[in-house]
Amino acid sequence: MSGKQDADADGERVSDVIREDDITLFGLMNIAPQPGALADAFSSLAQHGISVLMIGYSDKASRSRDLSIMVQENHTVITREILHSFAPELHYQALLEETGLTRMSIDRSGLLGQSQTLSLLAECMKHLHLSLRLLSVSGMNISCVLALRRTDPVIAKLRSMLLDHRVENVTESDAIVETIVE
Repeated sequence: MSGKQDADADGERVSDVIREDDITLFGLMNIAPQPGALADAFSSLAQHGISVLMIGYSDKASRSRDLSIMVQENHTVITREILHSFAPELHYQALLEETGLTRMSIDRSGLLGQSQTLSLLAECMKHLHLSLRLLSVSGMNISCVLALRRTDPVIAKLRSMLLDHRVENVTESDAIVETIVE
């Protein structure tokens, strides 16, 4: 985890990119509206010492609700057990699980650059052929969960592109060389 202070005249550049590996993302699909059920599930996670790193929630016009919960991979088994135990209260139709993901936290030096930073992230992901699993924007931080494994050589290239505020086409061998150098 390292950072780089590199602000332009407006102070709107990415100032740091922090990577966390071995992330598990759970998706609860089509949750029925049950007041208090989510609070009970999150209380149970807290009682087991599980920190929920990121939450995504969508409430669709069709009245179905989807919830994404991100935890460290070493909490995968107990989180799965807790979510399964709350199935009767949450009435979800499916519990999806994806392990071994990477979270990138992107810090900016100013608030006005949020749309530019999101645009930069989207362009970088497009050029590197990356899949986004979850995105959270708050204050001066953007967090995203990507379908990248710890050993993926593209991680270093994405970090470099975000810090340099420069999108470029990359070959797999370029990314591997940069990973070795980093």
